[in-house]
Formats: sequence, structure tokens, C-alpha cells
Amino acid sequence: MASIDAFRGVAVLVMAVGNLGLGVRWVPTALKHATDIGFTIADVVAPMFMLSIALVIGTRVGTWRALPDRAPIRVRMARRGLMLMGIGAVISGGQALTVGAPVTGGGLSWGVLQAIGAATLLLIPVVLAPAWLRLCCGVASLVVYQVLLDRFFLQAVLQISFDSILGTLSWGGFLMIASAVAEVWHRTQGRLRRTTLLAVTGLACVGLALGLAGWIPVSKNRASLTYMVLALGLCLLLFGLVSAVLDEHPGRWAWLQSPGRHPLPLYFAHLLTMAFLTLPGADVWYAGAPVWLTLLQAAVMVAVLLTVAATLDRHGWSLRL
Repeated sequence: MASIDAFRGVAVLVMAVGNLGLGVRWVPTALKHATDIGFTIADVVAPMFMLSIALVIGTRVGTWRALPDRAPIRVRMARRGLMLMGIGAVISGGQALTVGAPVTGGGLSWGVLQAIGAATLLLIPVVLAPAWLRLCCGVASLVVYQVLLDRFFLQAVLQISFDSILGTLSWGGFLMIASAVAEVWHRTQGRLRRTTLLAVTGLACVGLALGLAGWIPVSKNRASLTYMVLALGLCLLLFGLVSAVLDEHPGRWAWLQSPGRHPLPLYFAHLLTMAFLTLPGADVWYAGAPVWLTLLQAAVMVAVLLTVAATLDRHGWSLRL
């Protein structure tokens, strides 16, 4: 759908520009990932990709249930999840070698691709369950993870980037809840009712997260319950805006839909572009770059990604796992 492609396109471009700015000294802290407790704009990017996956599942799960043989659906999801985890591990290993970090122990990071892949695997057992049951399983996953985090492995989670493999249970809960909301959204008739559903659900999630923040800190690094609920709410509100515009006018924002159709190739393209724009040993070129140079680099990054996406569209090429 046009709205899902455009929403994913926003995620791709924000991710690329945001990753570029992470190592630049003049970029405000509010635009970089919170080191532990807290929430910034950068902390909503990974949940946007998670919600994109949930939206696609929500539009298809009804058709999947009607199939006489559902096993291939689960096999395909398992293969996709494992491949994403493998690709993410290779990228993490390459980045560790590039910066001279040790390849064992805490040197390897647990990145967004691994989190998406692992969360997909956790979704498989309940993906064809009714939306209400998937919602309950998602809430239970978040609660169980939060209890385990507080009692047993907080320090272990804090020592590895992106909340480590232990945070998989929390991301799986996010994906279960988001896919349940997405299914209800897909079944709802009428643009106003669909937009209202997203707005009310999003605001309820934000309110719940803020209400619980005094007891459960909001932290992407910990994959805390409040972080997941807050991020889901904000993502639903953003998608609601995109959906309200594109549901009846799918031809709009075609330039934004294009990168949304090719998230994985553009992820690789952004890494290659980053390698050039973040040359080691050239402080004035990256970390210590003036404002105008960083903005120019960000423009180059966006131009490269849009060009790659347009080229893939023009030739009808796509990368499917």
C-alpha cells in the first residue's frame, strides 16, 4: 500500500541521515540516541521499521488464515527472520573489524536487523491467531521481559548495544501488539474511522507510557516496556498522518514511496555512503565538520538513496528475502 511504502520511506531516510549525524559533534544530543534512560527522535527509527513489518502482516494475515496449507507462511517468515539475523551479524562483525573492536565478547553489537529478525521468529507461533490473542501475547511478552530485566539481567543488557539478544522478547512483544493493531486497522472501513483508530490508539499508548514512566524508565537501551509502548504510540500517530493523506490519494509522495519499497538495498547503500562520508582520521571531514559540510553530506546521502531507489523502480528490480 502507498501509505505503508511512504511511512517506510520516511524511516529509511531518517535512519540514514540520523546515523550520519551520530558521530558529528555539533549535532544536538536530542537528535542522537539516548545513552540509557530517556527518549530522542533517533530512538523512534527502529520502531518505525518494526511497525512497517507489522502493517504488512496486518494486511495479509486474513488471507493467510484462509489458506488450506499455512505451513509455508511460517517457513517463509522463519527464513526471513534468520536471514536478517545473519545479515545483521555480518554487518556488525565488519563494523567491529573496521573500527578495530574485538570480534568476541562485547565488541559485536546487536543491531536493528538482528532485532527485527529475532522478533519475527517470536511472532511466528501466534501470527495466525486472532488479533485479540496476539495483542494479549504481546502485552505478556513486554511484562515478562520487564520483570526479567529488573530482576536478573539489567547489567548484561546495558553492556551491549541495542539492548542485546535479551531484548528480543520485548521487541517480539512490540511486533505482536503492532501486528494486532495493524490487522484491526486494515479491516476498518472508511478513511475517517481508520485515522481515528490510529490516533486514539497512538495517544492511548503515549499516555500509558508516560503514566508508567515514573516506575519503569523509558529506555531504548534497555528495551523497556515504557519505551516500547511510547515508541509504538508515536509511530502509530505518524503513520496515521501518512495514511490520512495517501489512503485516498495514493499517487502523492511518489518520491517517498520509492525508497520505502526497497528498505534492505537502501540499508546497504547507506552503509556504503557512510563509509565514504565518515573517513577515519579526517576529523574536519566528519566528527569536527562545520554545519554546512554536514548538511551537504546529509543532502548527498538522501540524493544517493533516492537515486538508487528510483533506479531499482525503473528497472523493476527488488530484493526479497
